[in-house]
This record gives sequence, C-alpha cells and structure tokens, in this order.
Amino acid sequence: MKGKNYYYSCVRPEESDAQAERFRALGARDGEIFIDTIGEKSSQRNNLRLLKQLSLREGDTLTVSSLYCLSDLKKGLADELHWMRDNGIQLRIADIPLSVEEHDEKSQQFLSDLMFEVFDATILKEREQRRQKQSEGIRAAKKKGVHIGRKPMERGAEFEMLKQQWQRGEVSLREAGRRLGVTHQTFKKWVEKPEED
Repeated sequence: MKGKNYYYSCVRPEESDAQAERFRALGARDGEIFIDTIGEKSSQRNNLRLLKQLSLREGDTLTVSSLYCLSDLKKGLADELHWMRDNGIQLRIADIPLSVEEHDEKSQQFLSDLMFEVFDATILKEREQRRQKQSEGIRAAKKKGVHIGRKPMERGAEFEMLKQQWQRGEVSLREAGRRLGVTHQTFKKWVEKPEED
C-alpha cells in the first residue's frame, strides 16, 4: 500500500512562499507542505518535529528541498536519516532530480535506500577522516612534548603529612581529601601510586 506524501523545507522567512510554490510544482497540496524558517540562530525545526510525531508513518514519502534542511549538524543529519530508515520513510530530495522523478514503487524504494546508504557512507567517511586527523595531531603534539589532556592535580605540600596521618589512622580518607581540596578517591589514588615525573 502506497503511503502519503509530505514535503519539508527549512528556509529564510522571505523564501518560504517561493519554496511552497516549488513543492506545489512537484505535486504537493497545501496540507502536505511543512516549512520551518531560519532566523539569526539555527532553526528549532518545530514543523519537522510535528511532522515526525503526528504525520509520518511507515510507507510515506518525504520530499525535502535539500538534504541539509533536516539538520544544521552532520550528527543531527545522520540521526534524521537513521530515523527515516528505521521508520520505513522513503526520502526524496528536490536537489537531486532522479529522486523526485516518478518511478514505480520498487524503483522508488531502491532509490531511497541507495540515498540512505550513500549518505551514511559519506558521513562515516568524514568521521573517520576527522578522527584520523585528530590522532595525527595528537601524535605530533606528543612528539613535541606537548601535554595532552587535563594537567595532573598538584598534591600540595600538606600531602605527605596527611598521608602519614592517614597511615597511622589519625585522619580519614575523606578528611584528608577535604583538606587537600580533592575527593577521597583521588587522595587514595595518590597514596597508592607514587607521584609521576
């Protein structure tokens, strides 16, 4: 059974009427068009949220003006694409003519699945490249002697005295940690491990 068609975009306020007309040219009726507007800050995409909660069902087709109208962030885009795939929503993108042309149901499903796979692979590759660049940067910094991460906490001059008092049972872990301004777990770790150079 063929589902319903919905159309979504996120544009600047002055472009919303023109975008609605572009959707109508693709066959959209007024009740099928959902448009969020972008202000100075990124859009909250309230109409997309409503569309997902109240209207979109398995077998429906969602036509978007462009892929990036779904989210400002790549992680958010990946989440939206996964939600659509998991809920059986076919995706068409107005910027990709092949995806909005009329096809039989199987061909349309194939194109939708293909787009999900391509976008997933693209996002995954970008994440891998970012991780690789990050790890290369960390290795290069370590070679130069740059400390990576949070600097170790200073044990302070009072530590040795508190350590001896704790070993004699004169002070508790919590009290020793409190006096040094650290947690009792940190104090215990310091007692168990000698200070590293």
